[in-house]
Amino acid sequence: MTEQNPDLANPWAEDTRSYNERLFGPGFRGWVHKSRFRWVGSQYAARRAKPGKVIEIGCFDGKTFDYLQPRPLRYLGLDANHEGGLDIAASRWAGVEGVDFGLCVTADDMPHDETFDVGISMETFEHVPEEILDGSIDRLAEVTEDFALITVPNEIGPICFVKQTLKKLVLGGSQFTWSDIFNATFGRTDRIDRLDHRGFNYRRLVRRLERSFRVVAVRGIPFTFLPAYLNVTVGIVLEPKDG
Repeated sequence: MTEQNPDLANPWAEDTRSYNERLFGPGFRGWVHKSRFRWVGSQYAARRAKPGKVIEIGCFDGKTFDYLQPRPLRYLGLDANHEGGLDIAASRWAGVEGVDFGLCVTADDMPHDETFDVGISMETFEHVPEEILDGSIDRLAEVTEDFALITVPNEIGPICFVKQTLKKLVLGGSQFTWSDIFNATFGRTDRIDRLDHRGFNYRRLVRRLERSFRVVAVRGIPFTFLPAYLNVTVGIVLEPKDG
């Protein structure tokens, strides 16, 4: 029997701010969340000498496009449209040549007749249900020709303890029970019922990615001088296995 979590149904029930207001406002939290875009932008620039084609899974409103230099010749952003991200994207990027968006809920919604130089997915794989995770990773590998950039949250170790305890005691709610926090701190995510961030283990995801890609690097974000384990976000650089 697992501990019941009164915050689980909607830990942000009292927070009526939009997704962008919650994550990308002023202050330390906004700086941390923007840091993954800066990391993706720097990795993209270092690995791309010329414009190409980019696909992003979980694009929300397509703000990643702002960070890509040289600008892609084609950018396809796919998202499940939670909190109206695709609606914002359609308005924000209306009329920009080469920028398109589409609804994506399962791997079958990803392109089957087009490939891309670069694949990107930020803060998305922690939300993908286990039953469609394999298919989603395999499809991303099939459509990516050059390299892929993935970012996910760190929900294990001391960072998880600090972050989830702060959410529980100060910020008004957490998906994690106290038992979850204890187990996640020691990396025992197999003892946690998975739900989005709850029970997510980036190391397990890396092992799964290794079946479809060649893992080039696993980096911590935003403090790149620290190991991934001691950062709030983890950046993963991938290349095709036959590349």
